[in-house]
Amino acid sequence: VLSTPAILRFRVSETSPQALGKPVEDVQRYAMASLNYSLNFDHGTMSDGFKTFVQRRRANGTFVPSDPTFCSPLDNNSSHACSLQAENDFGVYESSSWEYSFYAPHDRAGLVELMGGHATFEKRLDHFFSKGYFAPGNEPSFDTPTLYHVLGKPYRSVRRVREVVDTYFSLKPGGIPGNDDNAAMASLLGFYLLGFYPTPG
Repeated sequence: VLSTPAILRFRVSETSPQALGKPVEDVQRYAMASLNYSLNFDHGTMSDGFKTFVQRRRANGTFVPSDPTFCSPLDNNSSHACSLQAENDFGVYESSSWEYSFYAPHDRAGLVELMGGHATFEKRLDHFFSKGYFAPGNEPSFDTPTLYHVLGKPYRSVRRVREVVDTYFSLKPGGIPGNDDNAAMASLLGFYLLGFYPTPG
C-alpha cells in the first residue's frame, strides 16, 4: 500500500515543463506506476531482526518467501543456483534479497519510509555491511555504499565508499572484485576515487 507522502512526491502541476511535451496525465500515470516496486516487499519476511524484504509474488498477490540471505556472500549452499538456471526458483539473480531490498534509486525517500524510517534504515544499512552481505562484484551493489546520503549523512557515505575501495580494489592483477562488464566496475571505482556517486538507472 502506497503512503500519502509517496503519492504526493509525484504531483505534477499543469505548468511544469516536460522535456517530451507529453500530457501531465501521462507523467502522473507513469510516475505513480514507478512506485509499484514497493508491492514486491513482504512486510512479514524477517532476517537478522529486520523485516520487510523483496520477495517473489504469485499472480494472486501472495508472497513466496525465501531466505533473504540466499545468494549473499554468506550463502554456502551450493544446492541452489544464483543465476538464471532453471533451478533458481527463489527470485533473485546474482545477489541477495538483502541487497535488492536497498535498490530503488528513483524513490529513495519512499524506500526509507518503507523499511521503517531513518533510524531503522541506518541500522539496517550498517548491519548489511558489518554482517558481510555486501557483494561488490555485481551491479546491484553499486549504489548501496552511498545510501547514507538519503539519511542526510553524506560523511557516512564517504567513509563507507573509502572502506569499499580499500577493501575490495587494488592495483594488483585481479584487483577488481568481479567481472568488469565493459568497464562498469572500473568506472565505478573511478567515480568513487573522484568523490562522485552516480545514481544507477
